[in-house]
Amino acid sequence: MASNTVIVDENQMKGQHDYTRTEEKIVETQKNRRGYNFVAIFHLVLFHSLSIYFLLFKLTAPQWQTYLWNAFYFFFSGFGVSAGVHRLWAHKTYKAKTPLKILLAICFAASGQETIRYWVRDHRIHHKFSETEADPYDVRRGFFYAHFGWLATKKSPLILEKGRSIDISDLKNCPIVSFHDKHYQVLRLILCFALPTTVPVYFWGEDWWIAFLFNALRFVLVLNAVFSLNSFGHSMGSRPYDT
Repeated sequence: MASNTVIVDENQMKGQHDYTRTEEKIVETQKNRRGYNFVAIFHLVLFHSLSIYFLLFKLTAPQWQTYLWNAFYFFFSGFGVSAGVHRLWAHKTYKAKTPLKILLAICFAASGQETIRYWVRDHRIHHKFSETEADPYDVRRGFFYAHFGWLATKKSPLILEKGRSIDISDLKNCPIVSFHDKHYQVLRLILCFALPTTVPVYFWGEDWWIAFLFNALRFVLVLNAVFSLNSFGHSMGSRPYDT
């Protein structure tokens, strides 16, 4: 019986995928940038600063129930990213009925990220043009860029152009996605910040400030867990890609 194993010759791969960060590409990329996204920078600095403050000075202050609650909410919101926008809506690896789609949309809103349509479109661009000038998270620009830097800068004209070529008709035809996209600011405010902060205060008398700080840490941990796939996942290991 013939073996299904494919041996990839790295010498033959040269030229098919260029992972070398040349000076020409750096200059071209810089010319294509539209400056900094100061709103995103403010939020990243604010919530990371709050998280560091909590870890340094308030880590032992919460009640034990608050630890369990934030651990649960970390996985709850992360589920909306992994099983929701990633596996269901971006890659369509399985089919889900309406109740599950609603649950996943709620979980994703709890993660505090962008709209479903925005996230999925960027992720499809990332897979179609991985590690090229059109990749929103292009790791060739550096580890930090692939992790957070892409959020701190506005999209280049090339990324915007390629984004318009991505088919997202399946998202436009989904009423749950449309509802989330239309109301995501309110949903994010309630499910990512208000609800997880209020529950510890209301049900077991946690201090408001402690509950808020712990939730800020939970929010930051989810962000870093997701973005690590763009940074660590693309900067470590080998790339035995074939055509």
